Amino acid sequence: MEGSDVPRITADIMEEICEVAEKSARRFLLSKIPSNRLRDIDFSINVEGDIPLNVEMELKVTLTRTHAREVLSQVNLEELIDEALKRAFTAVESYLRDRRLGYSL
Repeated sequence: MEGSDVPRITADIMEEICEVAEKSARRFLLSKIPSNRLRDIDFSINVEGDIPLNVEMELKVTLTRTHAREVLSQVNLEELIDEALKRAFTAVESYLRDRRLGYSL
């Protein structure tokens, strides 16, 4: 697709991309770790460019002090974070494809 055929990314599209990515990452994490065992989920995303879009995501998870040892004995937190980020990227790609916006990552 020609670059001139693709509309410039708007603030609304950027906001939707951020929401889609964060919801996907949180949904996955909460399916693996009960919310009462999480103290904080810090998700950050940076979206730049037009074609291709440059999307950078970072995810930090803080477990509750009383449950950290228990959770870490049952799951590999780094693997869960990696998988949550993969799912967030996939969700963004699906969002862009489904809306036929012409952007690629």
